[in-house]
Amino acid sequence: MLAATHIVSISKRPNCFAGGPQLFRTRIRLIVILLLCLPSVSNGQDRLFGSLDDPSEQVLGLGGLTEFEGEAGAGFSLVGPQWYTGAWFSASQKSRRHVVKLSGMIRAGLYGAYEPDTDELYDVARIVQVLRFESLRRGTYVRIGPLNRTRFGTGHLVNFLNTDAVYDERTVGIEAQMTGDVLTVEGFSEDVFSSGLMGARISVRPLSKLSNRLGTLSIGASAVVDRKIRLTETSQVDGQEADIRMNAYDTGGFSFFPFFSYARMPDYGQGFSFGADIEHDNFVDFARLHFRLALHYNSSDFRSGYFGAFYTAGSHRANILSENESALAGYKLREIERGNSIESEIRVMIFNRFEFWYAFMRYHGVQPLSEYHLRLMFTSNRFNLSIGQDRRGLVGFSSLFDGLGDENRMRFEFEYRVVGPLWARVNADYTYVKLFESVDSIPQHIVQRRFSPMVILRYPTRSR
Repeated sequence: MLAATHIVSISKRPNCFAGGPQLFRTRIRLIVILLLCLPSVSNGQDRLFGSLDDPSEQVLGLGGLTEFEGEAGAGFSLVGPQWYTGAWFSASQKSRRHVVKLSGMIRAGLYGAYEPDTDELYDVARIVQVLRFESLRRGTYVRIGPLNRTRFGTGHLVNFLNTDAVYDERTVGIEAQMTGDVLTVEGFSEDVFSSGLMGARISVRPLSKLSNRLGTLSIGASAVVDRKIRLTETSQVDGQEADIRMNAYDTGGFSFFPFFSYARMPDYGQGFSFGADIEHDNFVDFARLHFRLALHYNSSDFRSGYFGAFYTAGSHRANILSENESALAGYKLREIERGNSIESEIRVMIFNRFEFWYAFMRYHGVQPLSEYHLRLMFTSNRFNLSIGQDRRGLVGFSSLFDGLGDENRMRFEFEYRVVGPLWARVNADYTYVKLFESVDSIPQHIVQRRFSPMVILRYPTRSR
């Protein structure tokens, strides 16, 4: 727990909207052009791209037209060492093509209001949780809101990227996917109002007209650049990736997809991986299944999924401090030694009701570079449960049961319907907060714990 004497300086985002609307309109025009140019056929759509298949954000099925839900509540909120009273609101609407969700919280305590809730104009944009559009035939997908699971291809370069690791400074990002018979285009940006981390990916199925397995051959290429603080000086991009994938075998509705991926960071290191996915899109009309096993071989100065869950808190542009502020947590790219990893992944999604997604990158080397991700969601008429966790600095599987450590991002939410529209909600978060900036303008972050028990009223009274 942070000492009560800490005075946390939250830096303002200077002129965050200066030139922002023009940049935002330019990106929206680009997306519209791509939507018009690509056919709306969803053959071969990558469902693990971003929040495309997030069961908590799905559009309505064919039986529904529109659906609205509003809620308001009050309770207490512990932020670091300080308790506050809090007021919460949320409103969401779904249709067959879009999802809109807005929410926010305002807190006040003995020493006044919690300033990061309302201290800058960008806080208005942070009310947006989800603005999502899908074509009726599932060939196009656009989502605006904080990113929390963005992945490119196999995740060799961009994996579980989120923009809310430093929660008070979370950004509203955008991700989009347009899928046709031959070409798929994907892209993301961590902030719709400024130029920061962004990436683009193109995958081609050159033989898609063939009816045999060669028709499933997919060749992809990705590029990532951070215009906020460049990682490399001799290249136009900060990360590059190429991969190839094909459906090699089908049995009982399960499809076997072997893949090979190569990624590099100019001026730093490189790595390659090979493995296979086993997928079932509609298991007994009940669930979607995905399994993965892969091997990674990395040179020094390279880390698989570097643009990931901790990028905004701990990377070349930001540092995570140990809780006693005595040392930096984790490893910089230049400190990483050559090694190999075994990647395992399991995902089970029961349509709109349940999700279990487990991913573990077991690193075999002298440094604790193993990485773990978990997404769990369950919803019913009586209670709802949502858990998201990302951890780094691990060794083997058993280290998951050790202390949480300094490289840990977790969100826990539990709701229980007491009676009618009255619900009890508990939120618990492991997030990061900025302490200061070093002399070279690198933000320094430390773990911050948050806990918010609340009572809310929900309309209509049914569950989500």
